[in-house]
Parts: sequence; structure tokens; C-alpha cells
Amino acid sequence: MNEARSTSCKLNRVQLMRSGTYELRTILRELEEQVTKMNAELVQLLVEKDALHMCIDALLVDVEDELMQRFGKKSEHWAREWSRLGDLRRMAVDQHPPTKSLQGADQI
Repeated sequence: MNEARSTSCKLNRVQLMRSGTYELRTILRELEEQVTKMNAELVQLLVEKDALHMCIDALLVDVEDELMQRFGKKSEHWAREWSRLGDLRRMAVDQHPPTKSLQGADQI
């Protein structure tokens, strides 16, 4: 095998069986480094996703408050708007549920 090979190339079983111990350890180390980098990226993206969900929730609460001030609880219009707002919230959560926990995510 060539030392200048790309870490993203696909190795087949025959190539791996012909490789020496040192080369296999090098491949293993490269793969472990890739996994570590990808896990760090995943954790960062999950944190960003959770932050965006918190922003959405805050905006929806602001909209609820504004509707409450404008129309009051007993208004028929308010009831329709409140229902639409609940539908929006459910759609947002259904499409992109918030991450429950990031503990152990770096151990994936």
C-alpha cells in the first residue's frame, strides 16, 4: 500500500490482510482521529440545534404574549390564533426534536 493514500479511501479486505501490523495501526489511528473530529463536530451541531430550538421557543412565547395582549383570552380570534401557534410549535418540534442530552455524545 502507498503511504500517501488518502484517509477517505475505501480499503477492501484483501488489501487489509496484505498490510503489515504497523500499517494497520496507522490506519486505525487515522480512523480514530476522524471519529474524534466527527464527534466534536456532532456535539457542536447538537449544541447549535438546541440553541436554535430555545430561540424558536422564546419567539413563540413572545408571539403568544402579543396575541394575549391584543385579543385577550375570550376572543374567538385569539382562540384561532392560539390554535395555529400550537400547531406551529408542534410542527417545529416534530420536524426537529430537541436533543435530550449531550452527555456521552463524545463517546459515540
